[in-house]
Amino acid sequence: MGAPTGKGGAIDPKLVPFEDAIALTGHGKFHHLLLVGCGLCFATFMFQSLSSAYLLPAAACDFQMTVQDKGLLSSMFYVGMICSSHMWGYLADTYGRKKVLICGMLMDSICSFFGSFSHALWLYLIVRFFNGAL
Repeated sequence: MGAPTGKGGAIDPKLVPFEDAIALTGHGKFHHLLLVGCGLCFATFMFQSLSSAYLLPAAACDFQMTVQDKGLLSSMFYVGMICSSHMWGYLADTYGRKKVLICGMLMDSICSFFGSFSHALWLYLIVRFFNGAL
């Protein structure tokens, strides 16, 4: 079954069934690599956002945290995300999604590395904010 055509023999996008549209766009090694790459990026993002549950017991002991401090530490990642989400969308539209994604992941890795050496609660809160912002 061929794709329905409109005027002049061009494919009419309103009339193409889903299966034919997928066949026309193609599918191959690039799409599999793209899925793996984006999946790994998403996995690191989810690890960063959900790691507070695992970090709180150790951080509470190391930093002598109060209940309010624990809540602040848990929320700093999300505060950073909220504060920077519009900026990242603009940068991705302006400079390209690939460049912005690579730059953001690199900066997030550097920030996470230096966060592992934080010795004070205020410094760790700043690192968690930037982890969310990046």
